[in-house]
Amino acid sequence: MSKIVAITQKERRRDLRRSVSFDGLVNDGPVSVIDISASGVGARVLDTPGPMAVGDEGYEIEIVPSHGSDTHGNDTARSFEVGSEATLTVLKDGDRILSVSIEIVRFDPEADSLGARFINIADEQYRVIERLVTGRPIKK
Repeated sequence: MSKIVAITQKERRRDLRRSVSFDGLVNDGPVSVIDISASGVGARVLDTPGPMAVGDEGYEIEIVPSHGSDTHGNDTARSFEVGSEATLTVLKDGDRILSVSIEIVRFDPEADSLGARFINIADEQYRVIERLVTGRPIKK
């Protein structure tokens, strides 16, 4: 007698993510980028603003929302609308090494976390993302 066992996969990401520790900003509000993959990033939104610091791997992250504030003029640093676009900028030693468009795909205000996918990636942007994901040095 055979037995059929069903396995469900909770993880819906297309690509495996690499745990990282990048400091950054979203709308002048601090975030900590906690993982990156070939298709996107995950970040925690931090409570207290502070200076942008270099993460463990020597990179800084800045995420600049495309639209700045909501329709009521409220600051959107701590609230992200799923489907909205932003620009992700990665800095190393003060130099910008990557600027790419992202789309917010998940925001959990209770966990202060967000997930975003890269959109409209050019070949050179993908090469830099690939190096960040694999931990290889970035060529200037």
